[in-house]
Amino acid sequence: MTHKQKARARRFVSDRTLADILLRANKAYGDDLVMYAVDGPDPADTLAMFIAIELLETFDPQEPLKEHYITAAGHMESAIIELSRVRDALLEPVWKMEEQEKANGENTKGRTRVRS
Repeated sequence: MTHKQKARARRFVSDRTLADILLRANKAYGDDLVMYAVDGPDPADTLAMFIAIELLETFDPQEPLKEHYITAAGHMESAIIELSRVRDALLEPVWKMEEQEKANGENTKGRTRVRS
């Protein structure tokens, strides 16, 4: 997190709604890693850092209360979709190999097929 992002975090975390959003994300993610990322990122957990930055940077204090939660959830949903696309692109060669093995009559039992 850059100095500018840290300053922004300190300013916005004083907002009760943003603090609640961050605390909810922190609880769901576990091990206080999202809050650690707000205070000062742990380079070992870049996903927690991403979540904290995304929530901090997309928070608009002018939005109505309900919209704060809808906006935060929407940004997390967008990230899920984007990460799923990346995962699928990385696994596509594996799926093609497995289809070829199946077509060749090779035994593929015991393998895990990760599909979205």
